[in-house]
Amino acid sequence: MLAVGAGSLFFSHVNDAGFRLVKTLLSVVGLVLVPLVDLVIW
Repeated sequence: MLAVGAGSLFFSHVNDAGFRLVKTLLSVVGLVLVPLVDLVIW
């Protein structure tokens, strides 16, 4: 129970900065992958 509480606390702390970072990375990866996928499909 304690570990779960600590984990969720840690996760919510990381969530703000980490989520923004992941969102940025995903959008960059998406911008790169979409043209590549288009090339493969066509």
